[in-house]
Amino acid sequence: MDVLYALLVSDAIARLTSRQEKLQERAIIDSTHLSNIVRGMKAVFRQLQEPQHPTTRKKRVEWQKNDDETTKHQILEHGSKVLLYVWEYTDVLIFGNRLCELRDILYEDPLTKMEEAVEKLQKLGPPDSQAFRKYERMQESIETLRFTRLQRLDNEGEALPSGIKTMMDTLSVYILLSYIFLSSARELEPTLLQIFSISSGIVKASDLLSHVFSSIGNFFHLNAEATCFAVLASWLLVVRNLIRDLESPFDGAVHLRRMVITNSIFSIRRDVEFALRDMDLCSVWDQAQRSSQDSVKFS
Repeated sequence: MDVLYALLVSDAIARLTSRQEKLQERAIIDSTHLSNIVRGMKAVFRQLQEPQHPTTRKKRVEWQKNDDETTKHQILEHGSKVLLYVWEYTDVLIFGNRLCELRDILYEDPLTKMEEAVEKLQKLGPPDSQAFRKYERMQESIETLRFTRLQRLDNEGEALPSGIKTMMDTLSVYILLSYIFLSSARELEPTLLQIFSISSGIVKASDLLSHVFSSIGNFFHLNAEATCFAVLASWLLVVRNLIRDLESPFDGAVHLRRMVITNSIFSIRRDVEFALRDMDLCSVWDQAQRSSQDSVKFS
């Protein structure tokens, strides 16, 4: 039974830690492609602010087309929506959970809205323009984000079957009861093993361990068998809590190493804020803040 318990525990810990590693990789991919979308959109906004920068004739013609106030307004409108949906998606990564994300996919998916906004931007410029190529790369990043999200949600759904957890709890109780019965019958130590002693020749291992237990008890004024039972029970409880902690990959003592991911996400949000403020899109920035407040409220 002890061997079966050890095998179940080692398999459970290996599966759960593997799931955390996969989620870590998916989160890094998400933050990378979100950052690419924001950088591309900021580059388009900079082009709108600096129409005098291009020097070649081809680029001047392109800027003359983009210099139209109506076109500028449309680029700002749809571009600000792209940044807003990037912000909303980071809200999902920071404050959301698997259930909320599945619900958003059904009703108001940020990636779908982001894709629609980029498609509208593509219709505004000629296919051979520099901005159009940026929009194409944004579409590729959105497709990668959608695929990575499916993988991440699938990994988050991987959990230990309740039957395995019940078996481990039952085996833990069995181990503790076995210790009690064996120690009460003085059969806790193995009686088949024998060791050599210089003073008394061959001595049974059970006699030696009993002597060690009694010596420890006399020295520390403790019941050695009760102390061993407490240590055994404590370790079984630690293992059980460790497995429960690993089942929640985003919470607890053992969770995803969020340092790199968190820095990346907050860097993305800072870039979105600066881009919206530089283009005087304060109303969109206020809408992004309200979105974050709602995400915190319902998380």
